[in-house]
Amino acid sequence: MERKPVWYSIIRYSPDDIKGEIINVGLIMHILGEEKKIKYYIIKENSPKLKSIYYSALDQELYKSYREVLDFHLSNSMKNICLNIDSSNVISPYIDNFLEELYKAYKGKALYLSKPQFGLTKNVENLFNAIFDTYIGKKYLDLAEKITKSTKSYIKDIFENRKLLYTKVLPNVEINPINDLQSITLKIDFKFKNGHNNYIQTLPKVDEINKQKDWIFRNDYLFNHLKIHENAKINLLYRSSEVENDVNLKGILSHYLKNENITAIDANNNEKIVQLCDNIEEHAEDIANLA
Repeated sequence: MERKPVWYSIIRYSPDDIKGEIINVGLIMHILGEEKKIKYYIIKENSPKLKSIYYSALDQELYKSYREVLDFHLSNSMKNICLNIDSSNVISPYIDNFLEELYKAYKGKALYLSKPQFGLTKNVENLFNAIFDTYIGKKYLDLAEKITKSTKSYIKDIFENRKLLYTKVLPNVEINPINDLQSITLKIDFKFKNGHNNYIQTLPKVDEINKQKDWIFRNDYLFNHLKIHENAKINLLYRSSEVENDVNLKGILSHYLKNENITAIDANNNEKIVQLCDNIEEHAEDIANLA
């Protein structure tokens, strides 16, 4: 497996220059290559790691506000050509020196970045976890969040940011595959209409084999029903960063790549996601016309 080049910075918090308290609170990694992307995690305001610098509830709210601003910039950075921080243009992650520019933009702030460091890795996830453990501490990583949001939550956030959700895209759609049995429904993540019905189903991370089989069986039936009865277009959204380290997900994705009626879209490929959103924005009908 080819090693990927990455840049990473430690996120640090120093609320009081006089006291000089500095705490490592997160990590940002900029992954280079054909599909540039970022991976980051910032500990929350209720983390025990921060209790030593809180002297009042106001201190906790202050950190929360700093965290939310940086989180907003990072979560939206892949959706915009560039960011604007304090009237300074910060180049997007599509540019190799993104992290260096972000480091400069946050220099001198209470929440800031360490000087970016370079690395090469065959496994981005393992390197991220190892660096996080070294500088912040593994026990402060909220495993419930699994560092990044689920693919469904990720694309939902993008649709909301582009003001497509509930205007041109309908989430959590229930399908009745058997007309005489209205109590039986199958769910699909998103729907929009572009001359004909389009559906988007996201590939979830499912640990148990039985649940994986159940997901495949249900969706095989669902996709076949939608194609036959609606001549619908099916889009399967997945993350290559999840699939590459998961044999079971690779198998599921491979199963659907053989189906010519299904279009697979890598959510890590930001150009493809932008194209999807642009297509919906320009050509999809208003949600009132969804049938």
